[in-house]
Amino acid sequence: MDSMGTIGFITAGLAILALIRLLVAFRELRDELLAQRERLNGALQRIGTSEQALDGITQGMPELDGLLQRIEQAEKRALNPRYEEAARLVRGGAHDGKLATRCGLSRGEARLVQAMWRAETVSRDAAEIDATIR
Repeated sequence: MDSMGTIGFITAGLAILALIRLLVAFRELRDELLAQRERLNGALQRIGTSEQALDGITQGMPELDGLLQRIEQAEKRALNPRYEEAARLVRGGAHDGKLATRCGLSRGEARLVQAMWRAETVSRDAAEIDATIR
């Protein structure tokens, strides 16, 4: 074998080694891409599950709003029983001194309850008259 044949043989061998390295690199890249695809599919599935859970939560929101309103109303009634008693007494014609004494209100609070009751009564009467006229 002459030197040209040896050089050609070495060159061919180096080319084959480069191709083998390239093939290995492509396989590693393919494996990494497949692993990333699996991670992406898993993330998409978790997003889909989260969206379904969120849809379930938001569908129940009107019921929760109604429940929250009922709770708030109950809290108001529980926190202000003396004002409710005062409103009942005002409807019965009680004066501010009686409201203050029976409900533990100041005279100013008692007058405010009376004014609110009168305003509510006037407003209701006006609405009834308006409805009658129409």
